Amino acid sequence: MAVGNLHGVYRFEPHIEWDLLATLVQRIPAYIVMHGGSGTPELERAGKLGVTKINIGTEVLTSCIECLRQEATKPVMQAFEGLMFATVQAQKEAMVARIRCFGAKGKGKQLLRSF
Repeated sequence: MAVGNLHGVYRFEPHIEWDLLATLVQRIPAYIVMHGGSGTPELERAGKLGVTKINIGTEVLTSCIECLRQEATKPVMQAFEGLMFATVQAQKEAMVARIRCFGAKGKGKQLLRSF
């Protein structure tokens, strides 16, 4: 069921049906996944409502692309040497920021125990 978000980069400001999402989380006895979370405003609200998994792949990829652009302005050898570390670091920072935003630190272990 769609609640107003989508994959990729938004071309317009999305309107999320938060009431519908809350109802789905309450009534469906399963883990709820929000596909296309990157760029969704108030995304932490989905986690607070009980959404179990929120996809942010575009956000992570965008951080990597921005890092590549910055590295490309450096001399070739310097850019090459720092490229792998810098892109991995940029992706890590994007993911850590969302883990903190969602209040999800350490919760993966809790989910594994429930299976």
